Amino acid sequence: GMMVQELDIHFDGSLDLAGDYPFADVLKDGMGFAALGNVPTLGLAQILLFGGIAELVAMPASQYTGGPQDLPAGYDGSP
Repeated sequence: GMMVQELDIHFDGSLDLAGDYPFADVLKDGMGFAALGNVPTLGLAQILLFGGIAELVAMPASQYTGGPQDLPAGYDGSP
C-alpha cells in the first residue's frame, strides 16, 4: 500500500457504499496512525475482525513449527 501511494498510483472509489469516505481523503492528514483517523469506525472494526479470524482460525500459531533453524517461536511457515 505504501509503495502504491509513493508511486502516485491512486484508485477511484470510496471506503463505503454511500461514497462519504473517498480513498483520496484517507491520507489527507498524513500516513500511519494519522490516516487511521480518517477510516470509518466500522471499517477499523472490520480490519480487526479479519486479523483476529486470520490469527485464530485460518492460520493459528499452534500449527507453526521451529523450521530448519529449530526456532523456539517457529514463525517461518514450514509444517
